Amino acid sequence: MEGYTPLMPARVFPPAATADNFYDLLNIKYYLQTDSVRGTIGLKERPGYLQRAYLVSTTSVARNEEEVRARMTAPSFDPRNEAVVEDSTYTPISAAAPASAWQVRITDHRINRIGLTVETPQAGFLVLSEAYFPGWRASIDGAQAPVYRTNFVSRGSLFPPGRTRWNWSSIPRRSTAERSSACSPSWCAAAASSPASGTSAAAGNRPNRQGPDMTITVLSTAFPLRGGIAHCSAARCRTPAQSMTCRC
Repeated sequence: MEGYTPLMPARVFPPAATADNFYDLLNIKYYLQTDSVRGTIGLKERPGYLQRAYLVSTTSVARNEEEVRARMTAPSFDPRNEAVVEDSTYTPISAAAPASAWQVRITDHRINRIGLTVETPQAGFLVLSEAYFPGWRASIDGAQAPVYRTNFVSRGSLFPPGRTRWNWSSIPRRSTAERSSACSPSWCAAAASSPASGTSAAAGNRPNRQGPDMTITVLSTAFPLRGGIAHCSAARCRTPAQSMTCRC
């Protein structure tokens, strides 16, 4: 979004029992160290920091946000060896020994696509320290793999032993709840032709076409438009001012 918006993620920082766990979960490699005597500030490196993508051999299951917080703030939780998966249908894994001799290399990193190469002698769970969102999909050597909400804010997936190539891609989607809560076609048509917009769909503009993929942008009642014109097209009605979007 451009400009100011009051929208922000509901989950920003992962819960943690210690500062080290918190920094590890955020992949913080450096920190600032101040010397009040000398009046200096230095950049220090944290030894053994967690990478953006890493492997664990043990997972636990949480059914809701409260259970995730409880497990991740427990003294026994170690993000280097365990990941918390927030999915009641997921079956947890537990290995006799922590994952070792593994290697994860990020080969591609774009806005809607991440490529990884994973090499490991044993199966386990891959944690990717990127924000979880239902639109993300993962594939292993071309085969689709489930993506789980992991460690409160991140995403993860099970992986097989050997050398595999991963692709994560974002596919925008609208949930059933979002579709059902969207405004009705009649309301959108009425809003597009409301006096507040300064014109109507019939006043020299193309009529609104109602369909599941149509988007009509109407004026927000909080920000009236002075002398604005609603520009209508076959696929979109948009006002060139502060506005809110209404999907039909």
